[in-house]
Amino acid sequence: MPIDVRADLVEMTQARFATIAYEVMSKAFAVHKELGNLFDEAVYRNALADRLNDVVTEVQIDVRYRDFCKVYFMDALVVGGAVFELKAVKELHESHRSQLLHYLLLADLHHGTLINFGTGTVEHEFVNAPLTHEDRRSFAVEDRGWIATDGFGSNEKDLLLDILRNWGAGLDGAIYREALLHFLGGADRVLTRLDVHHDGRYIGQQTIPITGDSTGFRLTTFQNGAKPYRQDLIRLMQATRIKSLQWINVSRKKVTFETLNFFGSNFSVSHKMNPTAQNIPSNSISIECCAAVPGSK
Repeated sequence: MPIDVRADLVEMTQARFATIAYEVMSKAFAVHKELGNLFDEAVYRNALADRLNDVVTEVQIDVRYRDFCKVYFMDALVVGGAVFELKAVKELHESHRSQLLHYLLLADLHHGTLINFGTGTVEHEFVNAPLTHEDRRSFAVEDRGWIATDGFGSNEKDLLLDILRNWGAGLDGAIYREALLHFLGGADRVLTRLDVHHDGRYIGQQTIPITGDSTGFRLTTFQNGAKPYRQDLIRLMQATRIKSLQWINVSRKKVTFETLNFFGSNFSVSHKMNPTAQNIPSNSISIECCAAVPGSK
């Protein structure tokens, strides 16, 4: 199985989850009243678990593809279908919400609660995951702006698409990046320190994943508004002299491949109509847009 949750899972309605969440939160408030807000997360997890029935803590989730394996642990699973992620921090951040959503999607469960014990009063937020695993395995592919480059050709592109069709889209982007890094040769081989120049002056170094001789790659998970990010990638290439960069954006409904090329003093965004792209006729015209990069040599 590409995703293995080491627990017996139960499909749960929102009404049933609400009942369980009410009970868990009443226990959480009691724990916080007794212990205060200065302990580590594990202390609160154990104290809360002692007050609950039918709870499993630190539930292991294995995510596999070929020889790649990533292991996660959900803090608490109650009655087999209600997920609770515990924190002991000054305030909840979007990364905490994304973490819980990631676990819900991996477990193919729909309802969870974030609980934060690290503040003066207990914070809690509900997180819902309406998409099923099968929903997430169905996505469109946009590759009209993609061309093969040294170190990232059709084999690498197809590999990533196969990973996505196994695990589904919509997960935390870190796992896709980690898997891609693994199959491109591993961190020691791929992560490269490059000199950074600005206005003709050396200003430091930046670690960038490089495959082949000079192809960088960047995987993002924008759900919308990805286009402005392209300008940041252009600046990155300009400052580090990366010749080509493969940009992959994985949203829940579409995976977009785009190739950015840097030739001497010219910058090119590939817009060649790829005959193999989905729903694109083989006789489509080719367009290439180039803009001068200021300050390049």
